[in-house]
Amino acid sequence: MPHISVFSIPGHSEEEKQRLAQQITELTVQEFHVDRALVSVSVEEIPQSGWQDLMKQIPNDALYVKPPYLEEST
Repeated sequence: MPHISVFSIPGHSEEEKQRLAQQITELTVQEFHVDRALVSVSVEEIPQSGWQDLMKQIPNDALYVKPPYLEEST
């Protein structure tokens, strides 16, 4: 029963978000060996002005891919 949350700045179409969610679902099914019916994906838009605050809330050990701008601030 994995749930994957995607945070993004606004500007992506519903079709783009839907395609992303479907691709994430397919990859999750393959990698975690779970039934597709158990996977959920959400996409939440965060204003660019709030992005740094959001990123500060995510524990460092939970970030499996860390963008360079976060590496510089640690």
